[in-house]
Amino acid sequence: MEKKSIFFELSYWATNKLRHNLDVMHIEKNICDSLLGTLLDILGKSKDHINFRYDLHEMGIRKELQLVKDCDTGNIHLAKACFSMKPDEKRLFCTILKDAKLPKGFASNISSRVRIEVMKVSGYKSHGAHFILHYLIQVAVRKVLPKNVSLILIRLGNYFRAICSKVIRRSDLDKLKAEIIDIECELEKIFPPSFFDIMTHLPIHLVDEIKLGGPTHLHWMYSTERIMCDFKGLVRNRKNPEAAIVEGFSAIECLTFISRYLPDMVKTTFSRY
Repeated sequence: MEKKSIFFELSYWATNKLRHNLDVMHIEKNICDSLLGTLLDILGKSKDHINFRYDLHEMGIRKELQLVKDCDTGNIHLAKACFSMKPDEKRLFCTILKDAKLPKGFASNISSRVRIEVMKVSGYKSHGAHFILHYLIQVAVRKVLPKNVSLILIRLGNYFRAICSKVIRRSDLDKLKAEIIDIECELEKIFPPSFFDIMTHLPIHLVDEIKLGGPTHLHWMYSTERIMCDFKGLVRNRKNPEAAIVEGFSAIECLTFISRYLPDMVKTTFSRY
């Protein structure tokens, strides 16, 4: 007998078309991690490694990425992929990210997360990944990657920037759906199969989610994460964090309510300006 979800006990659940919300914030963060880790060959983050190259040889696919054996020495080398970069190219890539001049408050301090000497980008938050994927990576790949690779990554960034816009026309959604399908097919020709986890396939469904739930900014997680950050700042007793959050939030609500009835001579959040 098939198990039925407890949510169907809700009166509106049977007619709810958007039963699961895909969060654009985490999708962008994971895709950005995979891209930067693979392009810069970051240890522990790259999706292209020697064990996978052995798997390609056993499966008999993607011969251009299989291991190459030196006939003279017998040593095994990794075949250079079209997305691989030389050390100088990696430094240029990191330099572009580090030297980017951004308006105040537009994004986090991404330059502090770039280490040119070890050719690594790490420690950035979700909004940093959002900005890198939308803007910076499109500029950086033009200088260091072949045209066929850089063009697809630029199109990927354009897609995410389009679906995250505050105003989006219904007539454009079908075009975006066809665009992301074409982008995914082109990415599969460039990157190895190990690059494609569940997160790299979820962008295809984001257009359908917009049709049901409205523009992306109305149901992504940035506002929720900001509120949770404020709640975590209320924790004074780490043994009982939930109770500390309730007490802190109740105190703020009480003070806000009382401050509305204080005379104007008393400086509050409502009268100090």
